[in-house]
Amino acid sequence: MISNIYNLNYFIIILLPLLLITGPFLSDLSLVVLDLTFLYFFFSKKNEISLDYNKKLIILFLGYYFYSTILSLFSENLFLSLKSSLFYFRFGLFVLAINYFLNFKKDLIDKFTNILIILILFVCFDALFQFVFGFNLLGFELQNNDKLNGIFGDEPLLGSYLFRLLPLALACLIYKFGNKNFRYYNTMFIFLVFGVIFLSGSRASLFLSILFIMLFFLFVRSYQKQILILGIIFIISFTIIAKFNEKFAYKSYYNIIDPIKRILTTKQGNFEIADDKDLNLANTNFTVFTSIHESHFITAYKIFKENKIFGAGNKMFRVLCSKEEYKVNEFSCSTHPHNYYLQMLSENGILGFLLIFIFFTICLYNLIKELFIRYYYKLKKINDPCIIILIGLFINLWPIVPTGNIFNNWLSILIYYPLGFYYFFKKNYQYE
Repeated sequence: MISNIYNLNYFIIILLPLLLITGPFLSDLSLVVLDLTFLYFFFSKKNEISLDYNKKLIILFLGYYFYSTILSLFSENLFLSLKSSLFYFRFGLFVLAINYFLNFKKDLIDKFTNILIILILFVCFDALFQFVFGFNLLGFELQNNDKLNGIFGDEPLLGSYLFRLLPLALACLIYKFGNKNFRYYNTMFIFLVFGVIFLSGSRASLFLSILFIMLFFLFVRSYQKQILILGIIFIISFTIIAKFNEKFAYKSYYNIIDPIKRILTTKQGNFEIADDKDLNLANTNFTVFTSIHESHFITAYKIFKENKIFGAGNKMFRVLCSKEEYKVNEFSCSTHPHNYYLQMLSENGILGFLLIFIFFTICLYNLIKELFIRYYYKLKKINDPCIIILIGLFINLWPIVPTGNIFNNWLSILIYYPLGFYYFFKKNYQYE
């Protein structure tokens, strides 16, 4: 019986990236099962479980959990807000559970790595197939030239999914094969995923992927030669293909030129829109990403000004954005303000905002410290899998970019998922 429970959790950890493709239900259900079984083993085998975590971070997470739950009790929509905050503790347990089961079965990481790489390669191939032929391997047709969704059907999640799993996949590859082997193959894998993210039309994911590659180049020095060589080949190839292929040319316009036009806009009436005919920099107004995003941001700021200390409660942006005192224009309302930091300010106030800001600051501090150690002391024994996941976490929390809903179950799983592996690598990585 006990062995069957362990096997179930091993399958969940291995198959979770696949379950995320099916949507939020199965992935969240798997997370709950993982948490419950971990709690069972934790209390029944307390002396056998050693958790190597930063206790201050655990206290900080628990403090935020109780804080946001109490806030929900005083929100305008009690049920909607509590649904988000009351069970948020499951993500903290999720990190603990992954680390526990990985340490209990050390060869689990090898199987996970194989499945994850095969899955990402399949998702990339499926997306490329859809880009070329107009439909993917499951028959999903390309609905919009701006967005390539591949296996996600009508959900624009391809770029976000690949970007958030890329650091974990690279960390696992280096852990399994070492830093001296397969460098060119791993680098080719990076640019393959990046290319599909580019084609997906997810501009935020594209920007964050570029930032990730830059930081990967800076920190993982053993890959600098490969990234330079293959990066130049990649850019030249894309430029040539875009010159002779209309689809590639349009993607270049959509991902590079169009965002600039939308940020530098001309005013027409009461609403700012991009001038698609001519980008006249002398007669432009600055817009934060797009006019629609800017409307969300201003609305969130207005809500924050009225609820500075404690915020309005989890998921209350969607409830309050239509009220006259917060409304900016017809584009003010959405399910969330499309920025983690503005969402925390408007829904959790300054006190809640401090949580995400502290996590971001911790990541930044550790990256700066790691950079100093690597370039000043030039140490050879360095834990690259850990630093790669840390870079991924840092970029996930990057403040100046449109984002999803920070309380969304699907997105939260992808953010917290690598943390369990981080602590496993920290304890088990064998330096070369």
